Amino acid sequence: MTVGESIQVAGLVYLILAVIGFGVAGMITVMSKIFK
Repeated sequence: MTVGESIQVAGLVYLILAVIGFGVAGMITVMSKIFK
């Protein structure tokens, strides 16, 4: 695996983790608003 490929893979993993993180944060916010 070349350096460029490893950077692409790392970027993709980071993007997926960011999306999951925002999704979880959004769900927590919605839940707290519903149950308040």
